[in-house]
Amino acid sequence: MQHRANETIPLAQTQIRFDINGQRVDTPAKAVLRMLPSPRLVIKCDLDLHDFDVGLADFHQDYITATIHDHKADFIVGQFTFPLGRDNILADMSLLPKREPISVHHTGDSLSSVEFGVLNFPDFLGEQDKTVESNGSSNRVGAVSLRADPWIVDITAAPNLSDLKKELAATGGYGITHSGTVRRAYGDEFRNSEVERILSALSLFLSFARGAYCGLTLVKGRSRDGQVAWERWGTNSVTGWFSPPSWFDRHHGHLLAEVFPGFWRLYQEQERSLRVVVTLYLDSNLGSTHGVGLDGGLILTQAALERMAHKEVGKTGKRIARALRKNRISEKALFIPTDSCSELARLATKHGWKHGPHALVEIRNTIVHPSQKYGKISARAYYEAWNLGQWYFELMLLSRCQARGEYRNRLTQKWVGEVEHLGQWLVENAPRGVDLELPSRDEPERPVPFITHEAE
Repeated sequence: MQHRANETIPLAQTQIRFDINGQRVDTPAKAVLRMLPSPRLVIKCDLDLHDFDVGLADFHQDYITATIHDHKADFIVGQFTFPLGRDNILADMSLLPKREPISVHHTGDSLSSVEFGVLNFPDFLGEQDKTVESNGSSNRVGAVSLRADPWIVDITAAPNLSDLKKELAATGGYGITHSGTVRRAYGDEFRNSEVERILSALSLFLSFARGAYCGLTLVKGRSRDGQVAWERWGTNSVTGWFSPPSWFDRHHGHLLAEVFPGFWRLYQEQERSLRVVVTLYLDSNLGSTHGVGLDGGLILTQAALERMAHKEVGKTGKRIARALRKNRISEKALFIPTDSCSELARLATKHGWKHGPHALVEIRNTIVHPSQKYGKISARAYYEAWNLGQWYFELMLLSRCQARGEYRNRLTQKWVGEVEHLGQWLVENAPRGVDLELPSRDEPERPVPFITHEAE
């Protein structure tokens, strides 16, 4: 599966049926995946208005109902032109589905495998890499096999990924960086309704690993005889090409295989809440150049952490701290690290903030409730509070996925390939639900959990 960056990809020549004012008309159509300004499914068709007893005003509405194969949906009219001829009135139309992707059924329900492309996932190397032939030479490409009962997901980098990255670095935008397959263990057949859930979980997981939205596209389900029995046209949310911080180090591709089984388990148990918190994390992680800025990001980060702490009681900082502990995060993680969060640690000492969660809540409150309680807060302090909060979220979710190996620490990593063991931040022997109370400044004989700095 090789495509250039930002190129429009033909999907199929098909038929579309319109339903307008109780009338139905079939007309040929072409389905394409348009990449710019953002990846979207577009249905292009020419419609002879003599086939309709309608006026042009009927096309100037919010949505037009149409059917492709067996999929009936509302479409937005993205383009509508109508050059007038002597004998006909041809309307050139481009339609965008209100919701995508859409399922297209060709034959029976039984599938033996599903193939897909991945939009904008970073290049990675690991223990399962493959050697492929491209342009007469052998190249090593990143590959990984994810096993999540009863599914096996294989992901491989596109052979032209090196050239694709150069294009994307120069122009930005979108490209199909990887391809993959999904199949059942032991070769069992399955239905598209079953595989759609693992595809949704996979898209969310790859987004969590990248730290920005990744989309799955060009989805094709094949029957045992190799025929395409089902397709999914379009894609879900995708963020343009850039490299945000996250827990995944691209020189350690095996981390995907270690974390995904636990992520899939969580997805099956609490899909809606997992999707909400990961979405908040991703929206925050876009940063100041691609998203809502550090101040807006900090608000989203705290919202994600509060969602993770929704069962706790008390003030916000205390609830987040308790949620960290109940997700087996050690007390050491609640110390504000002076090497990576020096300004935040200084402010914590000056204003009596007890720990990291307390500090990031207070910084966030200066945005939402600007009372000038702490004076002018520097951009550096906002960045450190945001980055610390994002790290807390990654620790909690990785712990809930039962990850126990290496990961990328966004607070300390200086180069690609530098990882540390997640286990140093976990309390493996503490029973779940134990609430170890933090030292308090009301008890001066006990140390507070951050290294003190002299107030300026």
